[in-house]
Amino acid sequence: MRNILVWFILLLLISCNTRKQNTEILSHANNATLTCPDSIPIILTQIANPERIESLEKADYGRLISAYHFLEGKAMADDSLILFSLQYYKTHNITKYLHETYLLAAMYYQWKEQPEKNHELLNEGLSQSLKTHDSLNIIRFYYSLGQEQYKKKRYLPTIDYYKKVISYDKKSEKDLTYEIGLAFANMGQKDSTKYYINKSIQLAYYQKDTTSVYHYLRNFADILYAQSDYDGAITLLKQAATYKNYETSNLYTSLSSNYLVLHKNDLARISLEEAKKLLKKESGQNLITTYNSIMSLQAIIDYSAGKRFDQTAIGRFNDSIWNDNQRKNQLIEEKARTKNQLAQQNLKLTINAQRMQLFFVSALFLLALLGSFIYLYVRRKRRLLEEAEERLEALQTLLKKTTSNLGEKDFFFKKVLLQQLGLIRIVATTPTAHNQELLRKVSQITNKEIPVDSLLMWEDLHSTIDSVYDNFYTRLLNTYRDILIEREIQLCCMLCAEFSTKEISVVIQQSVRTIYQRKTTIRQKLNIPEKDDIVDFLWAHFC
Repeated sequence: MRNILVWFILLLLISCNTRKQNTEILSHANNATLTCPDSIPIILTQIANPERIESLEKADYGRLISAYHFLEGKAMADDSLILFSLQYYKTHNITKYLHETYLLAAMYYQWKEQPEKNHELLNEGLSQSLKTHDSLNIIRFYYSLGQEQYKKKRYLPTIDYYKKVISYDKKSEKDLTYEIGLAFANMGQKDSTKYYINKSIQLAYYQKDTTSVYHYLRNFADILYAQSDYDGAITLLKQAATYKNYETSNLYTSLSSNYLVLHKNDLARISLEEAKKLLKKESGQNLITTYNSIMSLQAIIDYSAGKRFDQTAIGRFNDSIWNDNQRKNQLIEEKARTKNQLAQQNLKLTINAQRMQLFFVSALFLLALLGSFIYLYVRRKRRLLEEAEERLEALQTLLKKTTSNLGEKDFFFKKVLLQQLGLIRIVATTPTAHNQELLRKVSQITNKEIPVDSLLMWEDLHSTIDSVYDNFYTRLLNTYRDILIEREIQLCCMLCAEFSTKEISVVIQQSVRTIYQRKTTIRQKLNIPEKDDIVDFLWAHFC
């Protein structure tokens, strides 16, 4: 039994240690969200059997995986565990991660194309952030709601949300002012578009953010082109071209397009040649749109110059792209098949390894269990043997005393009791040499008036104990008959006759432990102090 308990404690310690390790891993992954998000999945792979973790650990795991996908711009359609995380944090009022989890859960619904749920969670998260005056998360929720409305082409709510973000975060004013300008452009409001985009360009100038200046000028020119303000677009493009570190081929294709609309074919041709030069430096990038734009513009310029309009080059280029994509897709499919086959093989190997591991663990457990039972059985047999040897030794000592002191009063009751012992019958039925010798010694002290093979008859022994020990039995009975049971009265009589605990064990064929327990029960019933002798206490308290 002790071995089983040890195994249980060991398994419990292993479980506690595993949980502690998981907590440390999750804490490490949580820190990585601020420093190195791409390391989060690598860190989380250290958790064995993540599907078996529970409660807070499970909630943290779901939040961290979703946070990684969100920060890296990866798909979140399979991140359903974030819903458990949200419910757990809400139920246990863990506000530290609650706002972030609202946002991640909303993004999950966005990927699942459930806009109602997305909108509901964003507003719920915003409400929680406003209650706690959490400005950082208020900004996040306002901005997310603005993006949501923009995708739905609801530009006025978009503008309203972006303005609220700016009221909390002046650092975002430049970018959001630009996005407000784009919203007004989609609404066809030219004046407001011009106002907000020019304001964003001025803020970028003030912050010396030349990258944003180039970007805003370049995109504002496209907006003016869509609004048929070609001269304004050309002015902005020329201004953007002064930032030589950022100029790209598509800037000059835009210039060429504007010149063509104004029928300035020479300037259009010059701009297109500049675009071709820059395109050569940009090789290796995904510039399919730019290639098509350049070839289309070239065909238009050639046609304007009186040449035949030829789209053959455009067709060949697009066909080559299609063929190249087909080859890439075939390679991807082949790699996927190979990866799937390897995954299946690895899964089979893993299952076989787990089966072998389970077999060995089960075998070890059964061996440990069998060992425990064998140990307990051997120990019990040894204890019984030791008790038997102790009883035999006590019996031999008792016999020695009674045979050598036949005339003394102290041994008379023992002698009479030994005559009634059922042990004599047991010894006689096993005729070994040792038992025959023991039987012979017992028979030497028997009273011929009482049959040797009779059992103990306490009715006869009660009168003996009274006559030898000054009416001890009668006094005991008169005083404690309502408290002590018969076996306890018999035990008190044997204690009065100076039987030792081992000797009593031999007489009544009970273990030494049982005799001690009965003596303890007598003490408890009669309120006898542990240090006092039971017989002395009885003599002192007889009626």
